[in-house]
Amino acid sequence: MIDEIKLLVENYGGRKWDKFTQKSFANDLSASEFFEGKLKKDDDFGARDRINRAPKSLGFVQLKPTIQLTDAGKQFVY
Repeated sequence: MIDEIKLLVENYGGRKWDKFTQKSFANDLSASEFFEGKLKKDDDFGARDRINRAPKSLGFVQLKPTIQLTDAGKQFVY
C-alpha cells in the first residue's frame, strides 16, 4: 500500500481526483514494478477501488478538493 500511495501523491498530488487522473493512475500502477495485482487499461473503477478502500478509509490520503497526503499518511509512507 505504501508504494501505491507514494505513486498517487508523487504523480498526482494537487490534482483533482476525477476520471482522467483515475485512469492515468490505473495505467501507471499497472505498469509499475511493485504492483502485483491486475488492472485493465484505463480502469478508473479499479483505481478508485484501490485508493478508496484502505488509503482513504484509513485517513492516509485526502481526495477532495485535490489529492493530498494527510499528516497520518506522511508518517505512514515516509
